[in-house]
Amino acid sequence: MKQAPLNKFTDRLQGTDFLIMAHRGFWGGNVIQNTRQAASLAKRAGADVIEIDVCRSCDGVYYLFHNANEPTLLGILSRDFSDLPSTLIDQLEYINSTGDPSGFYPERLADFLDWLPANYLVNIDRAWAYFGDEAFIDIIRNSGKADQLLFKSQVEEGPLQALNQVDLPLNYMAIIHSQDQVDQVAQYENIHLVGFELIVKGEANDLMDTAWRQALLDQGYLLTVNSEKLGKQPHLYMDYSDQEALLGEAGFGIWETMLSHGTNDFITDWPNFMADFRDQRQGL
Repeated sequence: MKQAPLNKFTDRLQGTDFLIMAHRGFWGGNVIQNTRQAASLAKRAGADVIEIDVCRSCDGVYYLFHNANEPTLLGILSRDFSDLPSTLIDQLEYINSTGDPSGFYPERLADFLDWLPANYLVNIDRAWAYFGDEAFIDIIRNSGKADQLLFKSQVEEGPLQALNQVDLPLNYMAIIHSQDQVDQVAQYENIHLVGFELIVKGEANDLMDTAWRQALLDQGYLLTVNSEKLGKQPHLYMDYSDQEALLGEAGFGIWETMLSHGTNDFITDWPNFMADFRDQRQGL
């Protein structure tokens, strides 16, 4: 692997042990996930990067939204977000964490990027189906903030080929399940590859080779691990998660162990507590 290209995400690592990426922002109460309010709170809580999800309406308008959350967030039981027209979406009021109307509505991606402050970094998730849509790329290009954004996908031919043809250097992080997928991504010469998200479900696999990971770190790549707990299903990183770090006997030792495996970026639902952990180990 060649050295990672210069980018604002690895630049943010200067002077700190690791990056904190807030999963869908920092939300709860009347603050809704995937909104500028959740992004603002995540930044105040100590996050370096805010992760958002993107979904397209049936008439081609892009919003911040994670599909499959239509029942809990919008009260829609039988339709997918992508099947809804923007005229309807714009009128759908979000439901908050107590089941009450929030006063907030789904936000268009273009509006979010127009608001996005210059010191914010954003990981745009679930957009891989749109890499080949010129309208999507135009939103990113016209925002003038492409260098503040990080895109990712599974290592699949469709999104990689589409991204390889984009005439804009979009920061990209590949979601990998094994070492050989690094070489697959590296074959696409026009992709601005800056990092990898490591998925290790269940037992350890070859992604747990610490020497291999250290070599990628030395070459300037982001190595991202998932600490968020998505539910009863297995964790995305063996038996380690925010839940164990915050409620288990090992406490912050869970995150310390994850660091020892070789990483410089965490995805978490609790950026405030992870910022406390980082401050403690840096003696702040």
